[in-house]
Amino acid sequence: MPPTRSAFSRLRLIRSLLALPLLCTAIALCPAVVDAAESSSSLSASSQSVSDAAVVHGSFSSKYVFRKTRVDDDIFRDEDLSSDLRLDITKPLTNAYEFHFYGTLKNDFSKHRNSKDFSPFEDIGDTYHSENHGYLYEAHLDLNEPISRVSQIRIGRQDGTRDEPVFFDGVATDIRVANGVNVTAYGGAAVHLYELNNKWGDDSLQGAGLDLRPATSTVISMDFLHTDDKRTMADTTSRHDQLASFKLVQRFSPNFRTTTKVRYENGDPRDASLRIIAAAPDLGLELNASYLRQFRVQNELSNELSPYYDVIGQSDPYQRTDAKLRKLFGSRAAIDIGYFQRTLIHPQQEGAFNRAYTRSYAVLAFSDLFVNGFSLSLTGEQWKSRERHVNASGFDAGYAFKKGRRSPKMNIGSYFSLYKYDYYLSLGERTRVRTNYVKLDYPFATRYALSCAYEFERGLQEYQTAKLGIRYEF
Repeated sequence: MPPTRSAFSRLRLIRSLLALPLLCTAIALCPAVVDAAESSSSLSASSQSVSDAAVVHGSFSSKYVFRKTRVDDDIFRDEDLSSDLRLDITKPLTNAYEFHFYGTLKNDFSKHRNSKDFSPFEDIGDTYHSENHGYLYEAHLDLNEPISRVSQIRIGRQDGTRDEPVFFDGVATDIRVANGVNVTAYGGAAVHLYELNNKWGDDSLQGAGLDLRPATSTVISMDFLHTDDKRTMADTTSRHDQLASFKLVQRFSPNFRTTTKVRYENGDPRDASLRIIAAAPDLGLELNASYLRQFRVQNELSNELSPYYDVIGQSDPYQRTDAKLRKLFGSRAAIDIGYFQRTLIHPQQEGAFNRAYTRSYAVLAFSDLFVNGFSLSLTGEQWKSRERHVNASGFDAGYAFKKGRRSPKMNIGSYFSLYKYDYYLSLGERTRVRTNYVKLDYPFATRYALSCAYEFERGLQEYQTAKLGIRYEF
């Protein structure tokens, strides 16, 4: 059967959306080239035209990671190289547009890529046929104040338009409806960076958000997200999900603020959270506390709502409490008292990635101790998980060689984790892990920075990780 008119229309839409990031790049870069040519050909250009030139800021960084472990009598190694590029192009004078780009290129040197043999370092990067693969996170052109009441239009690849961490190729618009009333609408082709057999254009998402400010100290937000996730693997069903959320931010005073949020998934309650941030500067006290409760079992949903389902499986109902109180003693000493608790609504469902435990801790921190630039923090903690009761300690000692943000700095330390997670690895949960580390950050030549780190993990197995990175900011 020949393609229908609707099929041709969809194909044209997909091709247009695919070309948007490239078009945005060309549109954003052309003014910079023109401005540079004009300024070089006319040394007597006015200061106003010089300040109106496109300004490019960003960074380029590369990091090499080497990992090694022994399982039984076998030694496993893994090597990866990743490079990140971020570009932010603006017109400072007119502020008519912006362009933002962020992408990553990874090179996997591992010999176990696409191998059926066991490897504790098998991760998402090993599922590609080629050792080189890239991820494009952002490439969008922002039009500022294009028409009355429209504060911004963003075109291209975007992430995090609202609270939910979604990626899509499309359009987002911010509209000022009235004083204290703002609307955001967005939609396009959903981008699933880690989904197998995913074809661009098969998945889509649409969303809208409303922000109300009835008073200067109150913000009410309402959001709705609809996702269509086409599945191509055997014995799977395409997903169509809706997520609605309501958030209240209340500032009671300059030093006391609360955030309350409730989310509904396909019409049923998903979770609720509360966060409190408070301070008493005269007493040197700071409080940061949060509470989260998940009401129902979370099975496989759209990629946006359950991105790690293939690794961690279903998520059972739980509640989590996290609180930290800091007391400052002048400008050089502080003590933190903290408590973290994760409990299961149905305790019999405990398993990997679904633990019930508590952690109580105290941290004593000093800066400029004995000599300027030397910092030291000491940690004492207690972990409880069913029959496990573990008392542990840790420390971090650092030295900054000079004042300022670009000072070379070295840190050495150790910490304990009853449960340590990495959702990208096949062995993503490790228990009773002691991690020892040493880190070095060395800025040089005004815009460059070198970083080195080594970690040694001791648990059921021993893991060694070495990292070497360089960063250039422009």
